[in-house]
Amino acid sequence: MTALDVLDGQLAGIVAWYSIIHLPAAELPTAFAEFHRALNPGGYLLLGFHVGDEVRRKHEGYGGHPMALDVHLLQPDRIAELAGQAGFVTQAHLLGDPRTRVPHACVLLRKPNAG
Repeated sequence: MTALDVLDGQLAGIVAWYSIIHLPAAELPTAFAEFHRALNPGGYLLLGFHVGDEVRRKHEGYGGHPMALDVHLLQPDRIAELAGQAGFVTQAHLLGDPRTRVPHACVLLRKPNAG
């Protein structure tokens, strides 16, 4: 996510569905700048992520597979802020039920048309 192997403006859209949760907070601006670089003007970025303010260590994946990775819970407002700093405009956001064990959110962003 921080060094996509595509030309500038090559993509019409990017879906990062529960992908950015694996990046430390310090790497998010780099990833968003890279998404912005890779998208053509008017292109969309759809993000899905877990909501919160902590890092959880995951030891088991779906189906009981062993793993060891960090899951960074993120705040939607912070994600929108970082994306805005990279040049994106927020089109929509959806916050899942906050009463669930790990709340979820998705944010739809757009790279403005050149002008």
